[in-house]
Amino acid sequence: MVILSFKNMDSFKSTVDLLSTMPNYDQKIWSSRFDYIPLETKYDKEDALLVNTEGLEIDTNRISSKIFTLLFNERGILMIGNTIVKIQGQYACSITDGNFLTLEKIEKGENLSNLSNIKMYSHTRKLVEIQNSLLRDARTSNFLWSSSSRREYVKYITEINVIDGATYLVGELHGRAQNKFLFYWGLAFDDEMVNAKISVVSGTWTCYEAPGIINKFESFTGATSKNVTFVGFSKFLGLENNLGDVTAHDLKINYTYLKHTGIASVAETLTWSGTL
Repeated sequence: MVILSFKNMDSFKSTVDLLSTMPNYDQKIWSSRFDYIPLETKYDKEDALLVNTEGLEIDTNRISSKIFTLLFNERGILMIGNTIVKIQGQYACSITDGNFLTLEKIEKGENLSNLSNIKMYSHTRKLVEIQNSLLRDARTSNFLWSSSSRREYVKYITEINVIDGATYLVGELHGRAQNKFLFYWGLAFDDEMVNAKISVVSGTWTCYEAPGIINKFESFTGATSKNVTFVGFSKFLGLENNLGDVTAHDLKINYTYLKHTGIASVAETLTWSGTL
């Protein structure tokens, strides 16, 4: 089993920053230098099963960030310093003494209360889109282009991820499509957007450890990427030991994209808030 290992938290953070500047095809090239299968590959296979009766995607409590699922291997494991970080369903376990026997016990389903030197926490806190009366945590657009045999749309992901205490705001825009087979729509898959850009406009966040302190999200404008299946960012907020639970307030994000040649481009601002 191959595991990506980072010298320390600073090394992990700098790698996340580097990947955040790359289009998705360059991220694939970066990961191909290492002899491992990323968690992203496993999730892509599972995505085929995460649909409703109409073949449309349903929300999950998995890590949705393409960057983080690229760093964990297919068993949901990476190392930061001497700490083993293991994704276990909707939770993550940090094995602080780097004991692989403890990892083996976790993977076999042993009661965590019987284990020592571990920290368990929720790795994903999804934000909700407050302009939508349904308050969905993963928003999909209307079908932007369709024919009798194919339809295309985009998916928005906005969440707070915690990896061994490092707390990140993650925002992504994914191009998606479905093909029709006889009388039913097939499973959704990644599909290129002609161009796309995602930018943070404004917003604030608070944390459990200091609820009276209001922090501003830094405005961020991403470069337009062409012919990619997704664009996104991962912004470091701080270490959870100093923050506790993070909650976003009125986070405004601009999305500009053209999904299919020959149709109008889309430019909209969505407002996200709270956590699930």
